[in-house]
Amino acid sequence: MAVVVAAPVLAACDTTTATPPATGSGHGTAHTPAATEPARPLKLALKLPGTLPSQALTQGATVPDTSGAGHDGTVQTSPTAGVSLQPISGRTGTTNAVQFLDPCTAGATCPKAIIEVPDSPAFVPGPADFAFGADVMLTNAQTSDGSNVVQKGFSTGGGSQWKLQVDHTAGAPSCIVVGTTADTRYVAWASTSIADGAWHEVRCSRTGETLTILVDGVQRGKAQLPAGLEVRPQGPVRIGGKNLRPTNDQYFGAVSDVYYGTYLP
Repeated sequence: MAVVVAAPVLAACDTTTATPPATGSGHGTAHTPAATEPARPLKLALKLPGTLPSQALTQGATVPDTSGAGHDGTVQTSPTAGVSLQPISGRTGTTNAVQFLDPCTAGATCPKAIIEVPDSPAFVPGPADFAFGADVMLTNAQTSDGSNVVQKGFSTGGGSQWKLQVDHTAGAPSCIVVGTTADTRYVAWASTSIADGAWHEVRCSRTGETLTILVDGVQRGKAQLPAGLEVRPQGPVRIGGKNLRPTNDQYFGAVSDVYYGTYLP
């Protein structure tokens, strides 16, 4: 598979390596929409109401779509006994978040848990501009080689994909898009770590021929895209992992305000 990787912040695209950049500890300021970024109707805004009592979210539990578009998520877990997700306080303090599982290195026997949103044409941008992201909180102990925050579709096998992940122990988030005509992954890696136990707003934005990643409102990386790249992933939107299989790239941190389409209020 070909990989097109972004260098930190405004550096030129590097097509020869998939190694993420070294990360620093600096973080940005409040998120202010840039004039060149897409402003589209909000199509997904998964978050738990602040009035929801703290409780385990087990198999089949609903995570509501507060955008009003009706794209509620459903908790899906492996058969392992005791698997659950736990609501905690979110970044803004007005809504809850979901805490995923404890880190596990036991391979196939590790419990798995994701939130799954049914497939919808609303999440298929085609050649159009689009954006997606989430509030994310994790520690360095919760990082792993594969840590998928939210994705639709897959990057291999002739499909298509958009995805936000926090891969590798350095804790640098990245945005990935894959078109329909080739298994080329276009990756915008952030130049800063977010694995510090604090909440961070991470946003992926495809505007024209540029894929941009912002952390706490500051642009931290970008990648060049082909003109007219068709992004048409199939299947459900999955939060916290790509599926429930042994190598599901399970995310072990907390997440809130997962969105697609535009900025949250």
